[in-house]
Amino acid sequence: MPPSAKILASVIGVIIIGPKNMPERTMLGYFRVRRDCVREALWWLFDHNSLYADNEISDQRLAELPENGVPREILESTRYSDDIKQLERSRAGYVNEDDDVSGDLDVNYCVAGMFVGH
Repeated sequence: MPPSAKILASVIGVIIIGPKNMPERTMLGYFRVRRDCVREALWWLFDHNSLYADNEISDQRLAELPENGVPREILESTRYSDDIKQLERSRAGYVNEDDDVSGDLDVNYCVAGMFVGH
């Protein structure tokens, strides 16, 4: 763990509704991977999920991720569109962020290198 950065584009899709060729520095505001955060998330997963208890962190694969940036694989596969309706279609199958799926728990964790608090 983590999986190879080479497969990121096959499991994560980014569609930017707006101007084409948005520079990487503007993407950091809403999508970034932080290698240390991914490491911490994996430790948490190994400690709290028995399905992952026997896994190990691969320093080689972790080194494929940026310290604090957008992975090259994501930048290369990012799609751009000015079709607002495409945004609505893309979000149709997602769970609303306001839905409380964690009950009364106050858990902070890393997801794909981004810090998320619930």
